[in-house]
Amino acid sequence: MMISFSNLLAPVEPPKPDRETSEVASGLRLTLAMRGWVDPVRFLPKDLSAAVRAKVLDAVAPDIQIALRDKPGLWYLRDQERQRFLTSSPPADLEQAIASRDEIDMLDPVRRALELRRQSIPVNLDSYGTELLTALGSTFSWLDQNLNWQDDTLRFWGREIDPEGVKQRVAASLERQRRRDDVARMTIGKARGRNDYIDKLVKWATAPRQGSSRGRLLYVSGIGGAGKSTLFAHLEKRLWKKSDPLLVHIDCDRPGFDPTDPVALDLALFPQLAIAVPAQAPDLMGRANALLRATRETDADYIASMARSAKRRSQRQRKAEADRPVESYVGLESAVTQKTGERSSISDNALSRLGPRTLVLLFDTAELMLARAAVETSSEAAGTADWLESLTGLMNGTDVRVLMAGRNPPNDTEVEALTRRVKTRAGWQVDPAIVLGDLDEREAEALLVDLGVDDPVVARKAAEVLPGTPLILKIAADVYHAGAAERAEFITRLDAASIDASVARRYLTERIVNHLASPATKPYTLAAMVLARVTEPLLAAAVLPTVDKDQQTHRKAREVMAGLHDAGWLVREEPGGKALTFHPEVRRLVLDLMASDPDLGRRLTAVRGLARAYHNRRRQAGDSTFRAYYDLMLGVHLPSIPKLDLNVLGAAVDDLPQAAREQLARPDQKEAAGAAPPASSPADWAAYVEGSGRRDGEGDRLVKRGHAEAALELYRSRPTRDPGIPPTFVLQALADCGYFSSAEIDIEALVAETNASLQQGGPKSLPNWLRSRIYWLTRYTLMARPAALSTAHHSMLTDVARRSSASGPVLLFPSLTSVAEAFAPRHGPIAPERWFATKGAIESETRMFLVHHLQFGRQSAWEPHIDALFALQPDWPDLAARGLARDIGPSFERWMVELGTKVFPPNASPRTQVDLNGFLRQLRQPVPIEISSKTTRANAVRLLRGLTPEFHRPLKAGVVRHAATSHDAAAKLVDLTMELLAELPLRTSELLEAEWRRRADRDIGASFGLAIPFIDRARRLPTFCERLARATGRSKSGQELAAVARSFLAWDKALSAGLSSDWTRLTRRVSQ
Repeated sequence: MMISFSNLLAPVEPPKPDRETSEVASGLRLTLAMRGWVDPVRFLPKDLSAAVRAKVLDAVAPDIQIALRDKPGLWYLRDQERQRFLTSSPPADLEQAIASRDEIDMLDPVRRALELRRQSIPVNLDSYGTELLTALGSTFSWLDQNLNWQDDTLRFWGREIDPEGVKQRVAASLERQRRRDDVARMTIGKARGRNDYIDKLVKWATAPRQGSSRGRLLYVSGIGGAGKSTLFAHLEKRLWKKSDPLLVHIDCDRPGFDPTDPVALDLALFPQLAIAVPAQAPDLMGRANALLRATRETDADYIASMARSAKRRSQRQRKAEADRPVESYVGLESAVTQKTGERSSISDNALSRLGPRTLVLLFDTAELMLARAAVETSSEAAGTADWLESLTGLMNGTDVRVLMAGRNPPNDTEVEALTRRVKTRAGWQVDPAIVLGDLDEREAEALLVDLGVDDPVVARKAAEVLPGTPLILKIAADVYHAGAAERAEFITRLDAASIDASVARRYLTERIVNHLASPATKPYTLAAMVLARVTEPLLAAAVLPTVDKDQQTHRKAREVMAGLHDAGWLVREEPGGKALTFHPEVRRLVLDLMASDPDLGRRLTAVRGLARAYHNRRRQAGDSTFRAYYDLMLGVHLPSIPKLDLNVLGAAVDDLPQAAREQLARPDQKEAAGAAPPASSPADWAAYVEGSGRRDGEGDRLVKRGHAEAALELYRSRPTRDPGIPPTFVLQALADCGYFSSAEIDIEALVAETNASLQQGGPKSLPNWLRSRIYWLTRYTLMARPAALSTAHHSMLTDVARRSSASGPVLLFPSLTSVAEAFAPRHGPIAPERWFATKGAIESETRMFLVHHLQFGRQSAWEPHIDALFALQPDWPDLAARGLARDIGPSFERWMVELGTKVFPPNASPRTQVDLNGFLRQLRQPVPIEISSKTTRANAVRLLRGLTPEFHRPLKAGVVRHAATSHDAAAKLVDLTMELLAELPLRTSELLEAEWRRRADRDIGASFGLAIPFIDRARRLPTFCERLARATGRSKSGQELAAVARSFLAWDKALSAGLSSDWTRLTRRVSQ
């Protein structure tokens, strides 16, 4: 604990020091400013009298820190005083103070760090220890170059050209040294029973790359405490001696980490890469900070858009999304697309900084990546595989190897789903898994001796009785050393061939309970693990009353269940999310350890008794099996073993007594017990795929995260509805993928079904799920059949618009009603009058004003946001403002000048896409617009046409599919796009020819993900789509892409009342 020395020594009214005391005290302060923790007396003049010495120490004492417990007798000058003396003292005084006094002083880390600051800090800091690097990092605050320094003092210290970059290198080097200190500590002992595995991992990490695959994956399995972290520490230590490969840690085992989000994975990767290669820290941390800043702003925009509709701005975001499911998707679609572009801009080519070195990424642990990955097309498996693919694509890694550690066994459903996806999607080589089992008795005994169990008899008995898990053996050694009473109890339990209760309790606490993220769930977890299958009602009936009789509520049961769902490393969630089971190996060990503790043993029995009573009251499928299971576990003698449904019991069948298992082990059942779980019931599968009220289905999660193809794979593997009438997420996925001629959709049947649901709800009812379905049905229909809607569909959309109760436009409907109205103006307007009472309109709403002006002669005055009107064209201020009743040209011109300054500076290279996005955020300001009868069709289109974000994803998806068919197809698409990009007067740095071609060569999806929205913002998407439609050929993928392009052109022509909104053509029209 730090305390002020002045609090102990300074008198209430300190005497004013004399001149000699002041001079010596000032010199001592400067000397201390150059040093760390020191004895101040060593630096006082030898000839000082005791009285003067005491006065000097009293004078300096208020400015120092002391640590009586850790550093008795040592002083440390406070930072404020240190900074003042270092930046204001004359150079001669600084020179004298920094000079070393003796051999001890020569090693002072602060003095050495300040000596380093007098010259440029070396790039390679590997030879410096933790204390010196810590001090060196502190010097950047002490010698802050933003302060008003005296010129001669500045010359003494010198000046770093890139102080931020140097700080990043020092910080990365410090973390690297700390990691090495940790590894040295973890590898002091021998790796008992693990040397063969270490040799295998070293060989795997250092072997030359095989074949054309640039990526390899190896899974290492072991329960908590099996020694995975120690194994990896020994591997890292072995690899230190080699220049290649480079080992990098990725910590995925933290609450809130989303393994399906590539941005989150990049943000986890870059700082760890910087630690592994400190020389590249400025670049890597610059990327991390830029990515974090840009995506935070995008997320904030999305959250703000959702909060707008809430009655109170403080309402929870999740509640807003639940109330506005389609609006949340439309906003999320835009946010995900923008974040993808920002990531493509910032993370591109990041791994090329490492050169040809092999990169070994260690994921410790991978449970969050495996959670809910029950099928290969799950969002976790798809997200992880896509990110791994980007390591060798977008980031340009030469040879990437992923070592993934987890508690799941290798044949686990989740592990197999992920590894299959990585192999098929990313094209990586997947190597045979390594399983860290228990140590054998000989190895366990040797480990106990290493840990200080000096009695060979006790070590041998402990190795025989205790599980061979290294952590349990370590805990046992700690108990052995705890004291005489604890040791006696420990030996007594060993003599009785039972596990010591304190060993069991510590392991359960350290490796199970403390690893849960939810504090509300922790007290109930061990009791819940007694259950063969966990549901909310069973938690309320058997677990809550056993642990806490005052918490027997269904709300508490839901809270505990939610916390268990989040522990992907511990549980297996059944399809539908209403039930879960625990990982068998972990659960089996936990039950054995609970039985060894008297208190936990009583709790175990109590839970089984209440669970038995719960199933005895019920008569549903499986209750008789579970009732018999709990009878047997409670030791109830059953005259005959009833016929049990082993598929219901699953792995819990291994809990049963040996006699019961022998009766059950008939040939037809023996195979079933060890096989994979059977297919879930249709209802459970539908709940898993489509959702179940409180949670999104897996299909929705995939589509929201941009994995539309995987969502379609998931649904096609086992459809949940009648042919032609799929769930809403399938409509979303088909629209996003650009499959506009799918036989999976019967539009007429869907319209009839949806309209019937609408009419059943009453004249004012419009539930969220129905609103979502109507939106996606309409969006898909207008894209797949870009023409007038059927009479029934048009009437349904009109009815929905009438039922909308919002005072302003509902985000999802103006964008679609406008298109429907543009294709069939003869049917009259759909949008009700109240939709036009809006402020700050986005593109979809300006589209609505455009169609109503062109088709229905509406004259309007309102205040849209400037970014809804903005086009990336130098002549936009002049042409967009023509023909308006109110002159807004100067306002537009001011923003165009701002754009030129911030993103496209004259006589300099253009800025990045991220810089452009930041500029566009500034344009979210209202501007007064008045559209009158004098506003011509061309002027209205130039001003109000805006973007068409509905086509960004399908165009990109179609391009990626067609490019994958042949090298020639890909080259043609790249050339075609580059030709149009070259015609644009403004381009960000990523879209300059050499740079964009380099990106397209490595990751065509990411490169087109940048180009398509930019081309749309420049209002050149019509020409782009015309060229696409002509160039794609007659192949299946080419025809799919051409269909998307032609659909956009039909939308554009309808929305523009027969014109093309292409900016070049509109400009030519003005000239004519």
